[in-house]
Amino acid sequence: MAKANFLVKIILAVAFCLILLSLGVIITMTPEPKTKVLKNKDIGVNVQGSNIGGDFVLIDSSGKEVSSESLRGKLLLVYFGFTYCPDICPASLVEMVSALDEVEKYSKDLQAIFITIDPKRDTPQELNKYFKNFDARIMALTGTDFAIDEVAKKFRVYYSIADDGAKNTPNYLVNHSSFYYLIGKDGKLIKYYSPGVNGKEMGKNILKYHLRQNKI
Repeated sequence: MAKANFLVKIILAVAFCLILLSLGVIITMTPEPKTKVLKNKDIGVNVQGSNIGGDFVLIDSSGKEVSSESLRGKLLLVYFGFTYCPDICPASLVEMVSALDEVEKYSKDLQAIFITIDPKRDTPQELNKYFKNFDARIMALTGTDFAIDEVAKKFRVYYSIADDGAKNTPNYLVNHSSFYYLIGKDGKLIKYYSPGVNGKEMGKNILKYHLRQNKI
């Protein structure tokens, strides 16, 4: 009797081990759940059909008049800032150059444009000197206080002289929004890119739009 009980225990133990082994095989062979990966996620905010943007007439770094009409036929990537900006504008312009580099691998249809919101200090001569050393491919534009105020309003650009004690000195700072605006060949705003966007990714996004429009 004791021997029979012993055999039953062995059989049960073996059966239990086989069950565990089977479960292990099933778990091992079960595929992991697939994770949905979003590829080529669009960046920028599409604002086609909005009333943001509009025509302008400004002055370039050589002192010549430049109008939005004269720029028709090219994609424009526009940024508003000022050359005396200590950090945000230079960093934003670096990303703009990266975007330009990315697009120019395949197309010359993108014109980068910098519009100052500090026309008092950013004269054509100052802009010429600044962008000659920074990147001459960027078209720098200035104008009268009125002209700058008008184009800023059209693009919903916020700017104001910082009230930091230096307002009445030559070293004043200007607070301003820091978006990039992509304008189509027809002069209408396509989308804007938020501050901090990666320039290379912005360039790829612009190129994607350009290739789609030209069905290349």
